[in-house]
Formats: sequence, C-alpha cells, structure tokens
Amino acid sequence: MRFLELLFYEPAEVKIFKGVKIKIPSMSAFLIHKLIVFQRRQNKEKSLKDLKQIVAVAKRIISDVEEKTRLYRLWKTLSDGWKKKVRKGITIGVKELPIEEETWSMLTRILFPA
Repeated sequence: MRFLELLFYEPAEVKIFKGVKIKIPSMSAFLIHKLIVFQRRQNKEKSLKDLKQIVAVAKRIISDVEEKTRLYRLWKTLSDGWKKKVRKGITIGVKELPIEEETWSMLTRILFPA
C-alpha cells in the first residue's frame, strides 16, 4: 500500500446523491500515484491500461489551469526519490505509448521545467 498517501492530497468532493458527498483523489494526485505504481505491476495488460489512464488524466490536467496549479503544489511536496520514479514512469510511457508523445512532452515540461 505504498504511495497511498498521495491520493489524500487535496481530495475533490463529489455529490453522489442528495445530501451525500464523497471525497475522491484529485486528478493531480491520481496522476502522480499512477505514474509511480504502474511500474510495479507484473501484468503487462494492467500496466498498459494504467498508462492509458495516465494519458487521459494528463490531457485533462494540461487543459485545466486550476488542476495544473494543484499538480504543481503537489509536486513541490514530493521527495526527490518519488520525483525520480515519476520521471522513470514518463520515460516508460513514451516508449510504450509513443503515439501520445505530445502529452508526455507537455507533462514533462510541467513537472521538469528546464
């Protein structure tokens, strides 16, 4: 259950029924979490599914100023070791889903500005 605490960073609150709200991970927290944990999967199909989810969420974050800001705030709280794992995840993503190169590139520019 490593890296689970990431999912509790600035959770979003969603109304599911009248008077019933639940908290879910923010897109930014979900993205960072997936970028780290997909690398640990033994099942190649599940790993590829995770990569597709990462790309979908990354596209949404890239187009949303508020979520991009949230991602940046979360990023500043991460240890260098976790940042290294994220960079490795992006590198793997580029190799496994090269058709999404633009998304990977934009995500890299946000997280690792030159």
